[in-house]
Amino acid sequence: MDFGFFDHVERHGGDLAALYEDRLRLLEYADGAGFYAYHVAEHHGTPLSMAPSPSLLLAAAAQRTANLRLGPLCYILPLYDPLRLIEEICMLDQLSRGRLEVGIGRGVSNIELNFFGVEIAEARERFEETLEVLNLGFSNDQLSYEGKYHHYDNVPMELRPVQRPHPRYWYPTSSLESAAAVGRGDYETIFQGTSEHVAKLVQAYNDQSGTGGEARKVGVLRFVFVADTDEAARDRAARAYAAHEANLGHLSSWQGSGSRSLTRVRNTAMPTSIDEAIATGWAAVGSPSRVSEQLAGILKHTGCNYLVFNPLLADVPVDFALRSVRLFAEEVMPRFAP
Repeated sequence: MDFGFFDHVERHGGDLAALYEDRLRLLEYADGAGFYAYHVAEHHGTPLSMAPSPSLLLAAAAQRTANLRLGPLCYILPLYDPLRLIEEICMLDQLSRGRLEVGIGRGVSNIELNFFGVEIAEARERFEETLEVLNLGFSNDQLSYEGKYHHYDNVPMELRPVQRPHPRYWYPTSSLESAAAVGRGDYETIFQGTSEHVAKLVQAYNDQSGTGGEARKVGVLRFVFVADTDEAARDRAARAYAAHEANLGHLSSWQGSGSRSLTRVRNTAMPTSIDEAIATGWAAVGSPSRVSEQLAGILKHTGCNYLVFNPLLADVPVDFALRSVRLFAEEVMPRFAP
C-alpha cells in the first residue's frame, strides 16, 4: 500500500511565491517520510490552479527532493506541441534522476480547451495523435511524423529520459468505459467517486489489464485531514472543503450544469459538506487512529492499492499541513505496512 499527494495548487490569498514555497517545504519533509509521489493538476484561468505549467513546479520540486516521485496529473495533451513536450519530459526525468511519472489526459473543461483555440470535438483526436508522436520520439533517434495536426521531418532526438523508453504513463478517469480502456493500455491510474463507483472502476480496470510484470498503481483520490484530536481535524477540514468546493464551482459553471462541483458534472456525486464526505467514505478526518480506521474501510471497499490526498487543500495553512502529514507518516502509514 502506497500513499501520495495530489495537488491543484489552489489560490487562497497571499502572494504566489509563498504558495509555491509552501508546497516545496511540505515536499522536503515528505521526501524522507515514505510517501510515493507528488502529482500536480493542470488547469487554466481558474482559482482552482495556480500551476498551469506543472513542469515548472516539478522542476523546482526535483531540486528540493531526492526520493519522492513527481509528475503532472495530468498534461492536457491537446494543448501541447508534442515535440516540445518530449523535450520537457526528458529534461524533467533527468533533473529528477528518473523520478518522473507522466499523467496524460484530454482535458475536462471545454472552456479551457477553447482558451487555446482547441475545439472539444477535436480533443480525442488531438490526444491520440500527440501520444503517438510522444511514443515515436522517445523510441527513435529521429522523429518523422505526418498527421492531421502535427508534421515533423527527421527532427533529431538529442534528449533522452532516464527511464526507457519513457517514464510511466498515468491516465486518471471517473468513467467506467475509460477505466476499461485504461486497463487495456499500459497505464497507472487514479480514480475518483463514491466508494461503490470506484470499486466498479477498479473491477473494469482489472478485467482488462494484463497480469505480467510489475503491479500497476490503481489509486483513489480522497480528502484526508489528520490532527491531534478529531475536533481539530474536522474544524480545519470543513473550512478547506468549502473553499475547495467554491474553486471547483468555477469549472462547473463553465460546463453549464449549474451544479456546485466539477465532480457532479462527471456524475460521481461529490458530497456537499465534509460531514457527508466522512459518512460516505469520500474523506478520512480525525486523529491518527480515527483516520486509520476510516482509510482501512475505504481501501477495502474500493480495492485500490494507492491513495492520494492533498494536505494543502484550498486554504489550509502550511503549518497545519506539515503537522498533519507528520502525524500521517508516523502514526497512520505504519498500520498499512506489509
